[in-house]
Order: sequence, then C-alpha cells, then structure tokens
Amino acid sequence: MPEKPSVLIVEDDINLSHINRKVLEKEGYAVTEAATLAAARDCLSTGDPDIILLDVGLPDGSGVEFCREIRDVTAAHIIFLTATGDPGGEFEGLRSGGDDYLVKPYAIKLLRERVKNAIGRREGSNLIRRGELVVDTKLLRARIGEDEIALSHREFSLLLLLIRHEDLPLTGEYLYESVWGVPAMGDTRALKNTIYRLRKKIYGSGYTIYAEYNKGYIFERE
Repeated sequence: MPEKPSVLIVEDDINLSHINRKVLEKEGYAVTEAATLAAARDCLSTGDPDIILLDVGLPDGSGVEFCREIRDVTAAHIIFLTATGDPGGEFEGLRSGGDDYLVKPYAIKLLRERVKNAIGRREGSNLIRRGELVVDTKLLRARIGEDEIALSHREFSLLLLLIRHEDLPLTGEYLYESVWGVPAMGDTRALKNTIYRLRKKIYGSGYTIYAEYNKGYIFERE
C-alpha cells in the first residue's frame, strides 16, 4: 500500500499548527506537529518527511539556522512560515536551503496549493492529488485512496479538465467541445449524463462537481 505524503509542521502557534494539520489531513497527507526545534529534531530522527512547514521564529532558536542544520540530512521540501515580509529575511531563508516562503497571515488555500505543488514535483508531474482523489495523467487512471475508479476515456478527460481549472466555472459548451471535440450545438445531454456519472464516481474523495446556474460546472471541495 503506497504511503501517504508526509508533512512536518514546526510551529509554536498551537492554534495555527492545528488548523494547518486539519487542512492538510483532509488533503490526504500524514501530518506531524512540533512546537520547538528540539521536538522537530526528534521527529526527524525517526523519519524523513516529504514537506517541512518551518516557522522562522521558534522558542528555542531560528528556523533559518535549523534549515542550515538539517539541509544535508533531509531531502524534504522546506516551506518557511514567517510573520514578517522582510525581503532580506526571505533571501536568508532561501539561501539557507529553504524552497519556498509564506508570510503570515496567509490564505489556507495558498498553503494547500504550495504543498500540492511541492508534492507533485517530488512524485513526478504525472500525479495530481485532491483530497483522497489521485489522478495519474501518464497512466490515465484515477483512484480514491487505494480503490481505482473505472473511468471511460471521456470521463477521465472531463475530470482532468475540471481539476486543472479547480474552483473556476467552465461552461457546458467549453467542456463539451474540449472533451468531445465537436461543436456543442446546444445539445448538452451527453455532458450532463457524463457529469452525473463522474460526480457519483468521485464521491468520498472530499471533492465534487457543482453546477452553477448560468456559469457552468465547478470542481471544488465539498
């Protein structure tokens, strides 16, 4: 059974750490929290996470210095979290071996996307993860958790198109012409039937396909 991508949150703001953990666990990640650098060292002594969300200012030291300390012993993608937007601090963080930077307060959606992009680069660009849904653009397959979804070619193409425009409404005409490859001519029954089947097949993933009046179809979190 494939392991879930892992994230280590090193953050002394317990409320923020818990919020980040809940958000990322809903996305299908295995998340560990550490409120100090000492606790983070303990975590790293027993495993190597895929992603480290690293606060810059911690009770027992600097996240930037900690990044320098661990950079040679972990291949984790390190995203700094900081309460200041000082460009000099960002430069130091990246120079210390960090990969990305988020300034507090940041949008949770932005955090999710940064982590998704980092995981995608580590696993290969052929895998797209949305909650429990995993889409393999190379093998043209999709699964929820460990259970593969039986998708027709058009269902897969439609799902991929919607995912790549997540949270944006796409008109029925655009979807039909993109997937079927012919003008819609006002007949949307085939599209509606395919959307209906696809919505049922991805049920339980944490995402669905909404129909928004006069705007189109939107792939987004339930």
